[in-house]
Amino acid sequence: RHSFIQKVFKISVSRTEGSPVAHGGYGVMVELVKFKTYKKYRQSKFIWIKEIPSHWNIKKVAHTTYVKGRIGWQNLRSEEFSDTGYLCITGTDFDNGSIDYSKAYRVSKERYEQDKNIQLKENDLLITKDGTIGKIAIVSNLKENATLNSGIFVTRPYKHTYLQIFFYYVLLSDMFYSFIQYQCAGTTINHLYQNIFEKFRFPLPPISEQYQIASFLDYKVSKIDQLIQEKQELIELLKKKKTTLITKCVTKGLNDNVEMKDSGVEWIGAIPFDWKLSKIKRDYEVCLGKMVQPEPLTSTDTCEYYLRAANVQDNYIDISDLKKMWFSKSEREKFQLKKDDLIVCEGGEVGRAAIWKGEIERCFIQNAVHRVRGKKGKLNKFLYYWLYFLKNIGYIDLICNKATISHLTEEKLKKMPLLIIDIEEQQKIVDHLDYKTSKIDQSIQEIQDSIDYLKRYRTS
Repeated sequence: RHSFIQKVFKISVSRTEGSPVAHGGYGVMVELVKFKTYKKYRQSKFIWIKEIPSHWNIKKVAHTTYVKGRIGWQNLRSEEFSDTGYLCITGTDFDNGSIDYSKAYRVSKERYEQDKNIQLKENDLLITKDGTIGKIAIVSNLKENATLNSGIFVTRPYKHTYLQIFFYYVLLSDMFYSFIQYQCAGTTINHLYQNIFEKFRFPLPPISEQYQIASFLDYKVSKIDQLIQEKQELIELLKKKKTTLITKCVTKGLNDNVEMKDSGVEWIGAIPFDWKLSKIKRDYEVCLGKMVQPEPLTSTDTCEYYLRAANVQDNYIDISDLKKMWFSKSEREKFQLKKDDLIVCEGGEVGRAAIWKGEIERCFIQNAVHRVRGKKGKLNKFLYYWLYFLKNIGYIDLICNKATISHLTEEKLKKMPLLIIDIEEQQKIVDHLDYKTSKIDQSIQEIQDSIDYLKRYRTS
């Protein structure tokens, strides 16, 4: 795997210093297209369109497009979804501009026939209007009856107005994103209303040019998407390499020639002869945080920042969106963080962990996270790597029953197995992994930066 990764780095993502496209480290090997200019242009009065060729029109969605969305499910209950019946498409079924029908819910014939206006046809263009607004997909290879949930518009061009594939690319462009931003300026809107969408104006060239533009973009965008896919696969390989490295170090140590013995646990395997198997509660103190208290209960309560699961990312604490709640004096003493505490998610992405580095002076914990402190002679950072191993082999998901709403309770965390290792050896393992994983993380981040740039380039 290591030699394969090196080969890919040399061939596919060679560094291209100084290139205007080589944003974020590993080069984005995409040719910047230089377009021929038209003889004459005119200025648009719409800020999201700006300048267009003088012979192009500007049209309004309301004048060119059939737009329909479900007005609600008329008391549809979640238990009505089933594995049989008619497809019901949601935004989560969108997959890179198409629809993954295998993931879709199904509903009864009665529900399907409630609204004939949104029964899907081949080549319909779908747009999400709730949650992540503006996601789009074209209906293709539709082999059975399908309808929509209430979070999506279906659109169809009126006769002889435009090509659906051209409109698809319009909605992928900066224009549509800028229009949404313009409409949402100064608000916290997370819904694209039909009357707003129908106000969207877009440039419309003659049909012959629409064909040419769509064909050109089909080719260019597919090349960009292919490169994005390759880079995403490379990131997955690097993540697997990181997991393999951590697994080896926390279960086998750094000395490949040390005498080994059976750990007694099949998924741990053999361990160094002088290591012992124990439980986390023997060497670490675990404290679950406080339930949210939005109002003071006594005159001595103070309003303080606290960490919740969303703040705990993989190996770092995100303090960009800290919340506050009220703590009593005794609760402040119990739940306050100290530098080098290990924070572990109880809910959300269970088992995800990070070290608290004292990012702010005073901070506490909510009951969606655990605070873990090593007893004398135990390293919190070693436990971080151990939990990374347990999470990535699937052990934590297994004991938390991730098929339902999963929680890593305090009792489950305390009872987790842990290998007892001499403190000096723990430190050597931590130092080794800090160095090695930081290199892998840096490579992953550089590749992700280039993916983000490719996505922006595709849009522009």
